[in-house]
Amino acid sequence: MQTFLQNHMFYKTIFSIYEAVFEEKRQHKEPLCLYFSAGVGRTGTFIAVDYLLDQAKVEGQVDIYHCVKAMRTKRTNMVQTQVNKSILYTHALSCVC
Repeated sequence: MQTFLQNHMFYKTIFSIYEAVFEEKRQHKEPLCLYFSAGVGRTGTFIAVDYLLDQAKVEGQVDIYHCVKAMRTKRTNMVQTQVNKSILYTHALSCVC
């Protein structure tokens, strides 16, 4: 499955994309490859959402700062823009509530 989304559509639909991707993975039990353009801004945001949702389930809290910092030690500019960061902070409450 291949889909093209403009930046503004990605930010409005990130959790819908997340749910669709992991439903697909659950049904097919095959490796999944997902990328967005350069692989740092939107891709980093998607990876961070996945990590933070898992962290919320296990720990009952999320640590966005350390999540992004750890990701950036592996690849510079992950969660690239202020918009990317604001998505994480905006949706962090839904992770722990």
